[in-house]
Amino acid sequence: MTGAPGVTGASDAVGAPGVNGAPDAAGASAVPGEERLEGLVQYRVVKYTEEERTGARPAWTSHSDIGCSFGGEVLTAEAYAETEERYLAAVRGFAAAYGVSAVRVASLEIEPESTWWGRVGEGDELAIDDAVELARSMLREEFVWCLLSGPDGFFAHFGYDYYMYLGGPGPAEEAVGAARRSGLQVDGFTSPYWD
Repeated sequence: MTGAPGVTGASDAVGAPGVNGAPDAAGASAVPGEERLEGLVQYRVVKYTEEERTGARPAWTSHSDIGCSFGGEVLTAEAYAETEERYLAAVRGFAAAYGVSAVRVASLEIEPESTWWGRVGEGDELAIDDAVELARSMLREEFVWCLLSGPDGFFAHFGYDYYMYLGGPGPAEEAVGAARRSGLQVDGFTSPYWD
């Protein structure tokens, strides 16, 4: 599967001029060659604490880590599922914040082993509930990966190691707050999946 590893260099400013693809004072995108990002507010959503991000504390990064020990704690299926649900709630929350009820599938990579084989194709439109189930499969690395996009620039991108990128045409303060209250870390960050 494609998908970029988690990237560093987060900005504290979300959607500020010249940050995360928002235009600077001259109206230019802060991301060279990414004019289509102009005006989007983008967020990186992760489960990692600062200690885990810097490698000072070990952390699980995949569904396949269930049963493995990290810093003396074994990742259980229940603990994994709880974290996965927080991610999926964030997708739902951001979609609701932007008024999105359906998304399109783009850059689809799928293998015959996927439960989505024959059920989803490039350019398909999915209701948000179906998109959330597809996101679950991507988080579990179940032989499918794609970009999800909705009207007015809404997007959901999924990377390696449980990095997720969400955004849309303006701030999503309520969704950001809900994700943070659930224990996720949310910061302003340009998705590495724009081509």
